[in-house]
Amino acid sequence: MPTQTPQASTDPKTNHFLARLEQQDYDALMLVGKIVPLKFGKRMQLQDAHVSAVYFPLTCMFSILVTGDNKPLKELATVGKESIVGAMEVLQAEGAMGLSLVQIPGTALRNEAAAFLKVIGDRAPVQRLIYQHMYALLRQVLYGAACNRAHSMEERCARWLLMTHDRAGQDSFPLTQEFLSRMRRFVPKL
Repeated sequence: MPTQTPQASTDPKTNHFLARLEQQDYDALMLVGKIVPLKFGKRMQLQDAHVSAVYFPLTCMFSILVTGDNKPLKELATVGKESIVGAMEVLQAEGAMGLSLVQIPGTALRNEAAAFLKVIGDRAPVQRLIYQHMYALLRQVLYGAACNRAHSMEERCARWLLMTHDRAGQDSFPLTQEFLSRMRRFVPKL
C-alpha cells in the first residue's frame, strides 16, 4: 500500500469540527496546533493507553480498531475530516477507546493533549461540539454493528468504501486488492 501523502488542501477548516468553531476558539487551537503528515499504517493511539495528542484529520482517515481476549482487531469506526480523534479521552482523562490507525495517509492538525486541555478547559461551546462529535461516532458504531449483522460482505465493503470516500474527501485514495481482502478480518459479520 502506498505511503505517500495525497495532494489535497491542508487548510485546517477542511476539518468540519474546526470549521464549526467560533473564531476565537479556532485561533486558540491553531496557536497550539501543528499540521503533520501521517503515513499509512501509523499507530497513533494504542487501545487503553494514555492519549498524548488530539488529531483533526484534514486529508487522512483513521480507523478505530478494538480487540479483546487476544482476538484479532476489529474496526469499529472510521474518522476523517468530519471529526476529531482523541478529544473525548483527553477531556475525560481516560485511555484510548481503541487503536487509532492511519488508514488513508494524509495530513492532520495535531494538538498536544495538555495544550488542547488548557485551550478548551473553560470553553463550553468547544466542549459541547466535542460531545456532538462523540454522539455521531457512537451512532456510526451502532449502525456499523447493525450493518455487519444484516448485510453481505459485498454490501459491507460498499458501505466501507463510501464512508472512506466521504472521510478522505477525495475521489481517489490508496487502496489495493490485498487490503480489501484483509478487510474481511477487520469488518467481520457478527
